Amino acid sequence: NKRKRGTKMGLKTFKGGVHPYEGKELAKDQPIKEVLPKGDLVYPVSQHIGAPANPIVAKGDTVLRGQKIAEAGGFVLLQSTHLYPVP
Repeated sequence: NKRKRGTKMGLKTFKGGVHPYEGKELAKDQPIKEVLPKGDLVYPVSQHIGAPANPIVAKGDTVLRGQKIAEAGGFVLLQSTHLYPVP
């Protein structure tokens, strides 16, 4: 049971890997800065096909870092991948 060359654990790999340009030359000599948001942050609480979350803060409330903003409203609906394969 020999693996084919260019594969890892039977999966095909990219020769040499992927090396995207990161633009480090532009920022390599600059200090790291903390970037704070300007204005309000919006967090959608319904992001799946299950029951929506129930907000526990009101619109306009000040929310602290780490503060809980919603509670689960039910279960998330899971679909089997063998019935609904992902392309």
